[in-house]
Amino acid sequence: MILRATQKVRDRISLKASDSEPSNRAQRFLEEWYINGIVLDRRQYFLFSEAKTLYSVVVPSKGITSRKKLEELAVDVLFDQFKHNTGLESRIFESLATSVVILKAQNRSILSSMNQLTLAAQYDDDDPSQGFDYLNGIILGALKYNSPRDAFAKAIDSIGQSQY
Repeated sequence: MILRATQKVRDRISLKASDSEPSNRAQRFLEEWYINGIVLDRRQYFLFSEAKTLYSVVVPSKGITSRKKLEELAVDVLFDQFKHNTGLESRIFESLATSVVILKAQNRSILSSMNQLTLAAQYDDDDPSQGFDYLNGIILGALKYNSPRDAFAKAIDSIGQSQY
């Protein structure tokens, strides 16, 4: 699994140097996630966004101050997506979660879309304890779909089990 972390996240976990970029192979669905640190109602969260679909998950970042804890959190987030949203085989999850590589966030269109989601969450009147799934219904400019939820569903429908 590849985690593309913003500078804010890398500073939080005291990551001095990013890992080396993996070989030039096409990234698979659910394998690459962007992570940004956000503040909502004076609480800190991590915003995870899947790179291909921008499907996003917001989780509290309290206590995540090391690389190991971030890796564990990321694997838990990924497992949660498999468990509740994909219906894919667990062996696919296991193949993605065998190793975690943390790299610099580099795709500006993904980061821009994450900023749009952050603003939507900051200006929403709902209680953060109610969850942030509504963010996946927001239309983002970087997508060719109606929403991250729509893109995520289409990616699941078109996935080939042999891809993993």
